[in-house]
Amino acid sequence: MFEKITGLVKNYNEKAIQAGEPYATMGLISIEKKSSPEEISQLERAAGIRLPEALKLLYTGFGALQCDSMNENNSIHVFSPASLLAKLEDEDDWSRTPSLGLIDMIKLSWGNDRYEFEEELNNKIREAVNTNYFCFGWYYTDDNQESAHYLYFDREEKFGYVFYHQDEFSELVSDFLKPMSAGSIATQTLEELLCESLQRITNLESADD
Repeated sequence: MFEKITGLVKNYNEKAIQAGEPYATMGLISIEKKSSPEEISQLERAAGIRLPEALKLLYTGFGALQCDSMNENNSIHVFSPASLLAKLEDEDDWSRTPSLGLIDMIKLSWGNDRYEFEEELNNKIREAVNTNYFCFGWYYTDDNQESAHYLYFDREEKFGYVFYHQDEFSELVSDFLKPMSAGSIATQTLEELLCESLQRITNLESADD
């Protein structure tokens, strides 16, 4: 798993360094230092969940991924246990998430300012999704942060993504949240999800692709 991910990160960074259009706005992806088992345990205790074994292995054997893109286009963030813990404990209401639940983390990425989740989403759907799927990162394509792909895992340790555009809340509900409330639609391994994500941002794929 690590060899494929390392190769894709290297490929992305080589394109960013060469930087002519259309890659001029790309930043570099950095591989953060490996996490300790204790850091993982601290996050699990604070979040009240158990991380999938594959994600634990990524953290302890490889590291998290962060991109320093100035405008966030074609960038990825796979947050470390320490970073996720900080989001749970942040003193600022706009920067703190009450859980790693998928909906809470989507809201966090928008500064906790998405009224649709409270006013337009059925309570049963919101509760089912937020308590059974957990977000650990996201990536942006080419539309200046108007949308993102949110990386998540379910309670069976399967992985997937949810796409959300700020002007397409009804599509988020119909395509992802409603089906997920009835049962998991996650089918990928962690390696498959991360490789697909890295390939998409390297290829400058649009949100609609």
